[in-house]
Amino acid sequence: MSEIFFPLNPRPREDPAASGVVQENLESVMQLFQKGLEDGDIMVWDKLLGRYLAKSSGGIETVTALPIVDLYPGREAILTNNPSNPQYLWHLRYNPDSPSAYKWEYMGGSPGLSVVSAWEGTFSTGFVDLSTVGPDFQIPTGVGGDFLLEYGAQSRQATFGREARMATSVGVGLENAAISTMNDFTSVSIKRRFNSIASGTLIRAKYATSNAADEASFRERWLAVQPYRVG
Repeated sequence: MSEIFFPLNPRPREDPAASGVVQENLESVMQLFQKGLEDGDIMVWDKLLGRYLAKSSGGIETVTALPIVDLYPGREAILTNNPSNPQYLWHLRYNPDSPSAYKWEYMGGSPGLSVVSAWEGTFSTGFVDLSTVGPDFQIPTGVGGDFLLEYGAQSRQATFGREARMATSVGVGLENAAISTMNDFTSVSIKRRFNSIASGTLIRAKYATSNAADEASFRERWLAVQPYRVG
């Protein structure tokens, strides 16, 4: 990796003798820049700001943990749990000027997706696990932040008009539930944004019925997790 340090001369106009030094530095910078392009990796460091300004690189690095060194505005990374068999691929960009404590902003990629196909039910009016627990998704260690959760299922209620409810362990409650009132299986889903989810949090689907006399049934349950910004 080649590094270029700025400013080349903080006060060239106040020091006429420095013109030759500036020219020499510029030639050196051009050589470093050319070498960096050939190497596929070049860093630009601003000594006054005390941070990297830019990077030219041969591609976006795929990582299993957020980078903590050589950070600069616009640095990109693809975060995954497993590069060879990923459950998710989150394309992130570093924004040090964000007012949020979470400086890595989501640009795209595939969400973390979990699916449970089992057909199971509950008579509980409080949100509980079904016999086959889940689906669930664990926020990566060292990656807290703001996330979009999407979840749903094919669900039905034994009595038409009463409710089969699906929520998650994050923000569990009726206000965040995907609800079916049909007595035949119907696909329902919901999207919710949750802020400041802690690193390592386990997000798990939970289920309930609106009346303990009526079983709520669920099948083809799914949960998708996508970041807004993390850090």
